[in-house]
Amino acid sequence: MSTHELPTSALRRRHDPASLGFATTNDITDGHHLVGQERALRAIDFGLKIKADGYNIYIAGEPGAGRRSVAMDNIKRMAENEPVPDDICYVHNFAGPDAPKAIKLPAGTGCRFRDDMKELTDDLEGELRKAFLAEDYEVRKREIMEKIESERDSFSSELHKKADEKGFSVQQSPMGVFIVPLRDGNPLNEKEFDQLPEDQKSQIKETQDEVQHMISEESRRLETIRRDTKEKLRELDWNFALGAVGHIIEGLRAKYKDFDAIVEHLDQVRKDILENTDALKKENEQSPVPFQQKAPSKDSILKRYQ
Repeated sequence: MSTHELPTSALRRRHDPASLGFATTNDITDGHHLVGQERALRAIDFGLKIKADGYNIYIAGEPGAGRRSVAMDNIKRMAENEPVPDDICYVHNFAGPDAPKAIKLPAGTGCRFRDDMKELTDDLEGELRKAFLAEDYEVRKREIMEKIESERDSFSSELHKKADEKGFSVQQSPMGVFIVPLRDGNPLNEKEFDQLPEDQKSQIKETQDEVQHMISEESRRLETIRRDTKEKLRELDWNFALGAVGHIIEGLRAKYKDFDAIVEHLDQVRKDILENTDALKKENEQSPVPFQQKAPSKDSILKRYQ
């Protein structure tokens, strides 16, 4: 068998770069091609033109064959001639937190809405802190608390006076309020009570029932005052919170007045802020109480609005 020695210059194919038709690969605009797969390329093009729902394109092939690149090139080429799609913003669903709501907005509007809601949460803490550290808030809160303290002192004084008039002493314990019969101004113990004549025992028990009934009536009145005070404090917080963040919400409502879904969402955000004012105005998270249901944290509440 004959042999022929080749020079090193003959061991590779040479091409004239001028014959390629481009200076660099950046000049190539035809995208990726699957060599010998014209039928596959026609199938991709056909599939992308189907507008009905429920149709898919499945591409199989060897790894590295360029399947993804070819598909993306065709998708981008077709998208250039299609209308710009809407933005889709997912927002918190206050009625069902496990099912976020999707709001469709014109392209570009979604990013602005996202940034505005981020700015809202950033401003919210500062505005609430400023409102609840204001002297006016402290003055009005103190007035409400002083009123219930006055009512409580008046209740205690009146209760002791009425009980004393009927020969009983009212005493407080961790278990609540209880009454003790008096004899010559001193508490009557159980042994002394047993030594009394039956008619006196009967009279003491009858009077004791009257005093106990009086305590129950006064306690109900005090509980009503306590509930009213709690409601007044809640209303105070509500008004100050609304004054602190209401203008921010109104500004966003005006900005997005043409989008009903956003306006409705902002109304729900404002309602949620007012309902969670107590948690939002706290400086730091409190340590959880064992076996007590944990209330939503400030961070988790703020995250709802983003």
